[in-house]
Amino acid sequence: MDHHLGPGVHRRPRRAIRPLMPIQWTWRAGALTNAEGHELASVRDGVLATTAGERLTLESSLDSSSPRFFLRAQTAAGEDFSVTQAGITVPRLRATCADREYLLERRNPFRRERRIVARGTGAEVASTAPAGDGLRVSVGELPELDAMFLSYACALLDATPRSLRT
Repeated sequence: MDHHLGPGVHRRPRRAIRPLMPIQWTWRAGALTNAEGHELASVRDGVLATTAGERLTLESSLDSSSPRFFLRAQTAAGEDFSVTQAGITVPRLRATCADREYLLERRNPFRRERRIVARGTGAEVASTAPAGDGLRVSVGELPELDAMFLSYACALLDATPRSLRT
């Protein structure tokens, strides 16, 4: 209902604006859990499987002799997902999930915290940070499967402790 303030001036009643509370997840030992500890996804035998029934077949540079980091996946519907190094080192990664593009950037080159930015808008849509023996994920406005895949890529590089290939 508009409130009349005089000739030609109208004001709408104010609605309370709540800040969006990001969703909190944790990657630990190949499993992604929500804040309540319920499993949302897991990675086993090269497949990221979600409790919603999605399956991504994974291929990683960590399983190959490639000197540059990459993580590639394909959905059952044939959509391609990928994360690749944007430069010589891993502080900045480029990602594509179907037709959506992201940047995964370390907030500081000497720390393993990342922000995930939608390339189209420049908006931060998620963030990650090491937490104990896993990786904490704060998810904002992006598709859930994108968030799971992108945060898994971050977990491969940034979670502690990390087993190194020898």
